Amino acid sequence: MIRMRRFRRKYTQRGKSIQIFFHRFKTAAVYKRRRSCYAENSEGGFRVCGSGSAGKEDRGMESEKRRGERLRRSGLKCTPRRKDVLRILEQNSQPVTAERIFMALKEEGTGISLSTVYRILEALAEKGLVLKISSAESDGALFVLNRRVHRHYMVCLGCHKMLPVDECPLGDLEKKLERETGFAVTGHRLEIYGYCRECQKARSKTNSH
Repeated sequence: MIRMRRFRRKYTQRGKSIQIFFHRFKTAAVYKRRRSCYAENSEGGFRVCGSGSAGKEDRGMESEKRRGERLRRSGLKCTPRRKDVLRILEQNSQPVTAERIFMALKEEGTGISLSTVYRILEALAEKGLVLKISSAESDGALFVLNRRVHRHYMVCLGCHKMLPVDECPLGDLEKKLERETGFAVTGHRLEIYGYCRECQKARSKTNSH
């Protein structure tokens, strides 16, 4: 009887130790997993890290919510197709045509017509969410997301690629013209034409043969 009591006490204590061990192990595993998904930012809050499918899903939801808020603040109805067009524009740093946006959505399996893409782009441009650019080297209009940055472009005559110019050289000229002529300048557009590095290499190879 005494041996049985000792046996029970011994394995009861061991069972508690095992339970405590697994509890601590589980707690450490959960903490480690959370640490891998979240990182403390400079403001003391937490932000989703770049690694992991959960982080990507959270970022996608945040971007989707942000697009909806931009549409509503502009007085536009928040529709799935308008958010799709905004998403494609966000993915492109260069101005793109409505046809390119249409083809990108079609490749994703999104059901939309080219005329609908044009109507959405015109509505977004009218509200200032998108900039509509008319280029001499493009048959139709080009569209780029309005990131509230004043920017000009270098246009390649070979591949028609448009490279952004970070600095604007016309600011001082605008002020000078206003002082001298009394003209109220409301804006300007500058396009620089030439050939990008890739097209220069292709042209040099063609000329060498």
